[in-house]
Amino acid sequence: MIVEVKVKNYRSYKDEASLTFEALENDFNADSIAVLQLEDGTSLRLLKSASILGPNASGKSNIARAFSDVSYLVANSRNFDVKRGVPVYQPFLLDKECREKPSSITVLFVVEKREYSYSITFNHQMFLVEVLNEIVLGNELLVFSRTFDVGKNSYNMSFGEGWRSTTFDLSNMNPLPNQLIMSELGTREANGLQNVYGELRGIQSEMVDSALDMSLNNSSVAGNILKSEQSRIFQQLKKLMMVADGNIQDIKMRQHDDSEFNFPDSIPAEVRKSFIAQNRWEFVFVHKGNGINVGFPIGIESTGTKNLFSVGTNVLNVLNSGGMLVYDEMNVAMHPLLFRMLVRLFHSEKTNPNNAQLLFTTHDVSIIGDNLMRADQIWLAQKGEHGQSELYSVQDFEDVSIVLPFDEWYRSGRFGALPNFKDIEQVFSNDGGNEDA
Repeated sequence: MIVEVKVKNYRSYKDEASLTFEALENDFNADSIAVLQLEDGTSLRLLKSASILGPNASGKSNIARAFSDVSYLVANSRNFDVKRGVPVYQPFLLDKECREKPSSITVLFVVEKREYSYSITFNHQMFLVEVLNEIVLGNELLVFSRTFDVGKNSYNMSFGEGWRSTTFDLSNMNPLPNQLIMSELGTREANGLQNVYGELRGIQSEMVDSALDMSLNNSSVAGNILKSEQSRIFQQLKKLMMVADGNIQDIKMRQHDDSEFNFPDSIPAEVRKSFIAQNRWEFVFVHKGNGINVGFPIGIESTGTKNLFSVGTNVLNVLNSGGMLVYDEMNVAMHPLLFRMLVRLFHSEKTNPNNAQLLFTTHDVSIIGDNLMRADQIWLAQKGEHGQSELYSVQDFEDVSIVLPFDEWYRSGRFGALPNFKDIEQVFSNDGGNEDA
């Protein structure tokens, strides 16, 4: 499970910002908390869900993207060629001193009763620092580190008492400057860190820009998660869709073979490949009519139905397997009550037996009302005076208890992180423009 994430000089975050899943010592909404017993005898109380609210362009999505970037780099950097550099590098650009400085991301997490801290620092060309520590009784024990020495123009490699493998020699590893040690360890046997690699790589992230591409996203979840009409997740998804829309009686799923697609010879191979990827899977939603049932292809279903199909698949997948699901603008085209139902799935031992976690960004303030979320589950993002994002928790306010009408307090401006609109009539003024003759 994820304990905390930290970023610095990363996208819209100039200064260090952190979001923690550690729960306050309070039993309100206790089902939303998982208590983990660690190997060192200590325990952690971790939240199963957390939310980030705030105006547009406030930095909400960039916290979600930090998870996505770490997972992507761990899974793929070993295949980077040296000319590619570090493709996720994007420092804070509204400050001259930050433009050329490195970015850093740190993730604290628990896997198999051990707590770890994994940190990477990078620029556009290379990883300058990569460190994995095991946290034992509050102390950091070095597992391995790789630090670039500018003076020597080379890396210093080291490992400490947290490194437990007796059969694997870490010192022999020499990846390219834009490749991670952790990425390489995922492919090596007997190093004792495959579970750590799997935890980081396994973070599931859905960013709003990719989620809005319905056809590609539905095809992706079909091939990677649903797989067949007989799968457990597909059967659960059908029930979920039928609960959300009582008119849906059934969902049919079919995979098309490449031979079923016919193209003119003039169509480029890459275009064919892309079209097949987006249309390989066919979904038909069977609706109840006046004495008949009629099947409609997913393409003509509402945007809300298509988005629920995608969100529901990812939610059910992580609930079944455990792990972390990060959803940017999770409630796009979704009714608030349905949104609440999906979040509640993470707060029940029956529906979430594997302690899966959910982090979502949203503009739907109703999600923090009616005692669904605790104070420590609510985070806010806003822009500072010079365009830098600031991240803070509702629990940081002195007059806040674990439970309040948070939605009402937020709307009233007591927590900040609200849009700051100027006079809308300025949009229609003729100042500085030419009036039509």
